[in-house]
Amino acid sequence: MDTNAHLVQPRRIISPKRKVRSTTPPTPVDLEPATAYEAITRQKVENLEDDLAEIKNRVDTIFYLVIGSILVDMLARWVSG
Repeated sequence: MDTNAHLVQPRRIISPKRKVRSTTPPTPVDLEPATAYEAITRQKVENLEDDLAEIKNRVDTIFYLVIGSILVDMLARWVSG
């Protein structure tokens, strides 16, 4: 008696039949807001995106300012001996 008989499955269960693709092109998705709520929400999200970009620029500027001041301090100590 085969103890692994329960592991053998028909090939059609393991790999189901593939679907035939349609030749008609898919209809495009309309991304324009349909209601006033969607328009207001989209505007708020765009404003939030602008605010985050500004914060990122400020953090980058502070980072480069700190690195620059460390390098200037190291150079001043190296020159003064």
